[in-house]
Amino acid sequence: NFNHVKAVTAHRESVRGLSFSSSDLKFASCSDDTTIKIWDFKRGVSEQTLAGHGSDVKAVDWHPAKALVASGSKDGVAKLWDPKNNKCV
Repeated sequence: NFNHVKAVTAHRESVRGLSFSSSDLKFASCSDDTTIKIWDFKRGVSEQTLAGHGSDVKAVDWHPAKALVASGSKDGVAKLWDPKNNKCV
């Protein structure tokens, strides 16, 4: 049974991907607005915005064992982020 849990206004443009952390306490979203956002799942609020791609972000994935997020953009660049300090590593 799939029930609607919560809806949030996430980005200024289309959302292209979602990925949950291994703990399921946080998730990441990516968008055509060139950003990745880190969310608190329980509260439904954005905790951080990761910016640095030069074009639409088309993919995002949370590392299964480490607190790192990978993203891929239309600009041809893949980035690895540390959301704890809001930086590309």
